[in-house]
Amino acid sequence: MIQCTSAVVQSATPIVLNVTQIVTAMTDLNNKVTSITTFCAPLGTTLVLAVPCVILVTTLVIGNVVNDINVITQDVNNIIAEAPGLIQEIQSCSAVVQNATTNVYSLLDEIQTCVNNFVSSTP
Repeated sequence: MIQCTSAVVQSATPIVLNVTQIVTAMTDLNNKVTSITTFCAPLGTTLVLAVPCVILVTTLVIGNVVNDINVITQDVNNIIAEAPGLIQEIQSCSAVVQNATTNVYSLLDEIQTCVNNFVSSTP
């Protein structure tokens, strides 16, 4: 039973790490958009000034944006690739738990039968 739980944790760990990286990359992207907007917002009163500002600031962070998008894309692909293995481990573990549960019920039935036999044979 411990082996089965350990296998589920082992299969889930890369997926959890990928999700964490996706959240970090998305937060980073959001922060970049916010900083571009905040930096260029005062110029927003004049569209002629705001547009070049957005283009310039976006150009400065584009490498990081591309990196964040690549991280997200790769992590999503990893999750898609690893999910079937995790599902398989969970199903296997479920079968082990179900088998153990059946064994416990059988043991309880045998104990109950033994107790009933003892009680019925006692004068």
